[in-house]
Amino acid sequence: ARFYERQTASSQATLRNYYSENLTYDKRGNIKTLKRNGLYLVAQNAYHSGEIDDLNYLYTHQAHPNEKSNRLGRVHDYSNNAQGYNDRHHTGAYSYDDNGNTVIDHSPKVQVIYNHLDLAMR
Repeated sequence: ARFYERQTASSQATLRNYYSENLTYDKRGNIKTLKRNGLYLVAQNAYHSGEIDDLNYLYTHQAHPNEKSNRLGRVHDYSNNAQGYNDRHHTGAYSYDDNGNTVIDHSPKVQVIYNHLDLAMR
């Protein structure tokens, strides 16, 4: 995504690299890594542009090679910046139902309930 900014209403917009992301994928099409830059507040009226996420995704088939699954097992953030994804309180596990739906994501303590059509209700 590109972010253009104008200093005044009549000035020419200039490209700002406040927000950018770079992803890599494994041969199954799963996200392997995500690096994200963003603009965030560091003090009153003081902003900083920099890395907010350096995520590494681990899938269950990597931890258990005999399992043929694309289920996400853990996301680890190496940026140590709480402005992006924050894994400090993450237990490292996602729970799935028999149909492969995520029912518990322990990072934000989210529990998902599905209806009879396998659509998330909450």
